[in-house]
Amino acid sequence: MSAAAVFVRNPEERYAISLENPEWALPMGFLQCDPSMDGPPPRQRQLEIVSAGPFVQLREAGAAPRNFASIVAVQEHLHSRLFLEALDGERAVLHGACLLTQGRRVLLVGPKAAGKSTLTLALALAGFAIEGDENLFVTRDGVTARPRACRVKESSVEVLPALAPLLADAPFITDYHGRKIYNLPPDRLGAPWHIATGKVAAVIMLHANHGGMSSIRRLPPLLLTRALMSEMVFTGGKAAGIAGVAGLAAARGYDLSVGNLAAAVACAQSVMTE
Repeated sequence: MSAAAVFVRNPEERYAISLENPEWALPMGFLQCDPSMDGPPPRQRQLEIVSAGPFVQLREAGAAPRNFASIVAVQEHLHSRLFLEALDGERAVLHGACLLTQGRRVLLVGPKAAGKSTLTLALALAGFAIEGDENLFVTRDGVTARPRACRVKESSVEVLPALAPLLADAPFITDYHGRKIYNLPPDRLGAPWHIATGKVAAVIMLHANHGGMSSIRRLPPLLLTRALMSEMVFTGGKAAGIAGVAGLAAARGYDLSVGNLAAAVACAQSVMTE
């Protein structure tokens, strides 16, 4: 990210957002997301953010300029817009993280507060490569991560101190409780950030065991399917759902109780050596 531009990748488009004021790079940098992806080259889109009297104005070819009260308002608008554009079409969308190790893909899936984001970061620090950590598009061909950088809460540094130097200059927003949430592209963790569509070797369903031990067990295919359906939404018709389930049919399923973080990392690593 340069001081006067932000680049944001969606599945079929890549946005170049120029900033008249370099000070806007901090709030707008929260959207920075520019992995390489398989498939045809993305359509290139140009956006421009400039001052317009008391307003901050968003300009785009073929559209009327839009005025906003602040640069934060522009960022919030684009954040929502880009998310909705990424989900456009008939898709099965799974709430989960997608990682690679030794050329094999593993998914971490679970409800909010199950420990997915922290475990994803811990695995990346242990040598896994992150493709995505929030939304996954599932088809009969496999899984494709929605492009989005890792969102790291400042509290994560308490359990993963190795993140501290990586977040020192990372863009962030502040939530309603005054806590910072950083935008951290996965390639900052060591491995190149590339997103591909591919088959899944293992799916690990997560549930929290705060303050306890971590343990893992195999999940039979039927129980895995039921668990996945609870974390999947469909932006199209029934066909998308059938294709989504079929796309994960060959994966091994596991249930991971996430307590001690180091033990949870060891559990995930053991699965990928089977």
